[in-house]
Amino acid sequence: MSKRGTKPRGEFAELSAQLQGLCMQGKRSNEELRHAKKEAFKKVINYMTLGMDMSGLFPMMTSCANLSPDDIVLKKMMYLYITHYAASTPDLALLAINQLQKDCQDQDPTVRGLALRSLCSLRIPNLLEYVVTPVTVGLDDRHPYVRRTAVMGVLKIWHMNPDIVESQGMLQHVQALLGQDSDPQVMANGLTLLMQVQGVKRVVSNKALMYTLMNRIKEFSDWSQCQVLELVSHYTPENDSEVYDLLNALEDRLAVNNSAVVLGAMKVFLFQTLNMTVTHQQVLERVKEQLKSLIARDDPATAYAVLCHARLLVSRAAMIFESDYMAFYCRSHDPW
Repeated sequence: MSKRGTKPRGEFAELSAQLQGLCMQGKRSNEELRHAKKEAFKKVINYMTLGMDMSGLFPMMTSCANLSPDDIVLKKMMYLYITHYAASTPDLALLAINQLQKDCQDQDPTVRGLALRSLCSLRIPNLLEYVVTPVTVGLDDRHPYVRRTAVMGVLKIWHMNPDIVESQGMLQHVQALLGQDSDPQVMANGLTLLMQVQGVKRVVSNKALMYTLMNRIKEFSDWSQCQVLELVSHYTPENDSEVYDLLNALEDRLAVNNSAVVLGAMKVFLFQTLNMTVTHQQVLERVKEQLKSLIARDDPATAYAVLCHARLLVSRAAMIFESDYMAFYCRSHDPW
């Protein structure tokens, strides 16, 4: 048994010989060769996750993967291998840069996206110069998967060196995507980036962006909808008329199946009407039906979270559930 973090003698030698043999087709068919490569790569990844040092297999791993350039599964495992050893073995990462940059120009958008994600995941400051150009090109890629990856790549670059993001105009590029991109996930990733880099206050100051996000909120995933709703709760409307426009745009979010989206929409309604006494009371009457419906669900975790929200509302408006006390009775199958 080899010690954790050291090269296992028998396993390493066996895998090295196996990978060298797989670099030559011999009498095997393409299908048999691909299957053998995948099994060998799986063994390498398995030993790698156990803490064994597999970095010495890099030349054989790249040769095997390059001989099957159209096999996405092999490339995924190869990219995982590269990113795992990049920080601890910078020389290995430097050798992989050329291959990753080449794959960023592949005809297959899946390969382009995977290569770009792996390139951005190297997290080596000295190699940032090799990452900037592929990310910038990826922001204008014709396929949304690559653009999504490129936007998150900008965030990774910013965490390592904010000055490069500023000097290359990457934030302005992402802001342009937020206003015009057809893919909602690209917009959601861009919103995540801006909220971390610029902060919520600066993002909500962009009125045009806020209305774009609200008008397209139905296209977003549940998680991204929660993010948009959280942002809208910090937005300051100019007048009461704008408040009503905002509430009308988001009213249907109170009736969706996802409890987090419903609670996020409630927060927006309650926050935006705090200074409108009559409207705020109407909102309380409106949201209590949704709260009762969520409490009645069989999911204990959801019911508990909703009950916490209900308790907070009762502390602000004690009579809100006066005629609905039966909704709070414990049921026979409740875990509490």
